Amino acid sequence: MVVGVSGGIGSGKSMFAAAMQSLGCDVIDADAVAHDVLDQPEVQEMLAAWWGAEVILPSGVDRAAIARIVFDDAAARQKLEQLVHPRVESICRGRIEASKPASGVVVLDAPLLFEAGWDAWCDCVVFIDAPESVRRARVRANRGWNDAEFQARSDVQIPLDEKRARSDHVLVNAEDPASLRRQTAGLLDRLQPRTD
Repeated sequence: MVVGVSGGIGSGKSMFAAAMQSLGCDVIDADAVAHDVLDQPEVQEMLAAWWGAEVILPSGVDRAAIARIVFDDAAARQKLEQLVHPRVESICRGRIEASKPASGVVVLDAPLLFEAGWDAWCDCVVFIDAPESVRRARVRANRGWNDAEFQARSDVQIPLDEKRARSDHVLVNAEDPASLRRQTAGLLDRLQPRTD
């Protein structure tokens, strides 16, 4: 069974995925795959050709510089997505097909699950819900984003009400990580097929 995870920025999708992993599920982190794709030489060559050699640092792609370019320019964002998404999709699909988790469940943690159409690969989608004030505070603390950066990234995603409506399950991750872990364990128990 493939379980997609959705939710707003800072809602705790990765916390849910980590909880599922601790319960024997395989987790495919599309963000991590995208970072690996950005390290591919042919991808870096294309980015440098488009936006200048300064977007490539000795350590790899300057993700902050790329983010500044694409979040202010829809055409640039689309160009980046057309370069990166097919590569990420190919790797993620291959990992799903190769996965043999003990629990029988694979979690696809993809920030743009609905936007990329990857919800079509999933047997169900879980929406992680959290108040906007909590989400903003989390990304300030964890990623150093200001309110404008949070808003710019939120604005390019499908509205949360639509994501929630298109999901099969909703878990609330307001303040207490232990509560999310309990909800996650209960959900996994309901998702796993009965053998008795």
